[in-house]
Amino acid sequence: MFLFFSFLFACQDYTVAGIEKRQADILVYPNHINFGHLLSGVESDSQTFIVANAGDEDLNVFAPELISGNGRFSLQTEGDSYVVAAGELQEFTVTYEPETYEANGGYIDIVSDDEDEPLMVVTLEGYGDAPVMTVSPLEFDYGDISIGCDNEERITIRNNGNFLLNVCLGYVLFYYAITSLYNLDFRSLRVVANNSNRTFI
Repeated sequence: MFLFFSFLFACQDYTVAGIEKRQADILVYPNHINFGHLLSGVESDSQTFIVANAGDEDLNVFAPELISGNGRFSLQTEGDSYVVAAGELQEFTVTYEPETYEANGGYIDIVSDDEDEPLMVVTLEGYGDAPVMTVSPLEFDYGDISIGCDNEERITIRNNGNFLLNVCLGYVLFYYAITSLYNLDFRSLRVVANNSNRTFI
């Protein structure tokens, strides 16, 4: 009797896969900054945005450029370009300072060597709260006034802004006698937003 033993040898294939590095990948947050309402001439606000690198290679970023035609926004940068390493971020500060009753907007261009997104944009929004005074008429002629008499003219003071207007109204009353004397009279007026106040002077 012959006994045969069979041996089965199986071969297995192994695949060795390398990890491919990702190119630089820009991430900007936030892409919109709303400063809300600030009291013009009194308040200002600064907020930050970040430029991050979600890739594995260095990200080269040119200095962000502020595009705004009104000069109410300002951007702080410290150089012409920045190198953001993999997994790192660069922070920038933008400031809004309104000067009157106004609504302002602008945007910031961010150019980098990211192949997919070479240009990123951060939009800006802000509002200035303030009273805006108009007076009508701006001038008038009292005409000829006899000694011992006086005359009055009506003026309209309007607040075209969105904040309470406080007016200190001063005018000079002249009295002619043997010597010339004058009296300075002050009155205070409060004119609410989008409203008018009529007074005599």
